[in-house]
Amino acid sequence: MLPFARGNGYAKEAAKATLGWIEKHYDIPYLIGTAGIDNIPSQKVLEYCGFQLIAEHTLPVHIINEQHVFKYYRYHLDKSYSV
Repeated sequence: MLPFARGNGYAKEAAKATLGWIEKHYDIPYLIGTAGIDNIPSQKVLEYCGFQLIAEHTLPVHIINEQHVFKYYRYHLDKSYSV
């Protein structure tokens, strides 16, 4: 988000709306969310939406040909599904 729009709840609102749409249209057990280890605002959005922190992973960022540490989250669409 651009700096002037941050802190107004827009990311939370958009993420919640997207999750609702996905739950209505797809029959999948879970979604994966990642956020950079230092990206606290994105981590908070994922947690607010019900994503559960699973682990930290080093993942490739192909566009810059580097690897970075990300927090790895799961959101269970199928509430009977277990890890």
